[in-house]
Amino acid sequence: MEQHDPFRVGLLGANPERGWGATAHVPAIAASPDFVLTAVGTTRPDSAEAARQRFGARHAFTDAHALAAHPEVDLVVVSVKVPAHVELVTAALDARKHVYCEWPLTQTAAEADALAAAADRAGVHAVVGLQARFSPAVQAAREAIGRLGTARSATVFSSRGKGGAREVPAWTAYTYDSANGAGMVEVSGGHVLDLVEHLLGPIRAIG
Repeated sequence: MEQHDPFRVGLLGANPERGWGATAHVPAIAASPDFVLTAVGTTRPDSAEAARQRFGARHAFTDAHALAAHPEVDLVVVSVKVPAHVELVTAALDARKHVYCEWPLTQTAAEADALAAAADRAGVHAVVGLQARFSPAVQAAREAIGRLGTARSATVFSSRGKGGAREVPAWTAYTYDSANGAGMVEVSGGHVLDLVEHLLGPIRAIG
């Protein structure tokens, strides 16, 4: 097999204290020989520098365009609040860099279509973070279902560990505003429906 240098990753949304970037992306990048974290970006100089030191990156940015344009970044990961996705993904595509953006991709379908078209024009790989299909349990389930035959219908039960408390942490409050496109329907619904299609094939009707 041909060997290649690891993809150099710039992570936008590298909050050093909390968040999906720190808890999911950084450990995954560190665990894979195919990727190396070279740049981190946040909205404040102090947190960007703290993230650079904590995660071992070479560069820290507060400007998404500067991070994307840096010659030591091959892949831009966008792990911030949904309303900022269009701007940050566009910055990466303008720099002709590959993009991995967390789900939900955008607040509207029209915005998502525009980003997909921009990625095609840029000639890069653009991926949305619907990663549950890569779980070993899901892969085993898909193999088992394939041996059983063709599914004609499915009933989905799904739960989410959020919303049962009386108080909402400030950093998650934005998900309760439907205008931000990051509520339970958008987030959990997208992940669940992606799994349904991955396991059973295209959805023909919902009843």
